[in-house]
Amino acid sequence: MKRKLISVLWRTTQIFVFQVWHCVPEELLGTKKHFELLAELEHDVSVNTIHLNEAHTLLASGTKEGTISIWDITTATMLHQLACHIGTVFDAAFSPDSRHLLSTGEDGSFKVIDVQTGMIISSLASEQPQRCFKWDGNTILSGSQSGELLVLDILEGKIVERIKGHTGPVTSMWMNEQCNSIITGGEDRQIMFWKQQY
Repeated sequence: MKRKLISVLWRTTQIFVFQVWHCVPEELLGTKKHFELLAELEHDVSVNTIHLNEAHTLLASGTKEGTISIWDITTATMLHQLACHIGTVFDAAFSPDSRHLLSTGEDGSFKVIDVQTGMIISSLASEQPQRCFKWDGNTILSGSQSGELLVLDILEGKIVERIKGHTGPVTSMWMNEQCNSIITGGEDRQIMFWKQQY
């Protein structure tokens, strides 16, 4: 089992640093668990979101200035950096196979990035900012600024369903592996539990 912790800290007036930590299990130490610093990944502006791929080898970071960076955390090197959004990047996540990265930002758009080339290969606009999302590589479930949940088909480039939910922006989302249970949280001070109906 991989034991990693990723944190973000502000070091000076213009440098923001990711820290990648490794958890040493207590059975190896004979004492309580502790974390060992593995790497620091610097940014020029504030980092708003991070996401680790399933293999725990790639890290995506999104900044307040709309930049997405893709990092190889095994070597602590930046693979790609590109301007994706106008304004803050709200969320980013790798596809299950780690071949693509999806991001959304203050500009109300979704961008799909080819992880190998670092190029934007698709863009999908929505009428308002989407604050958070989950996706399976084809379908996106997103939480919007208005409180709605949207189901989008990224291949077709369209909204498939709108679900009324929160009365303010949806700011966080969890989904189980089977994609049939969802928990959302929002600025309306509510946590909502959702179950897929067949």
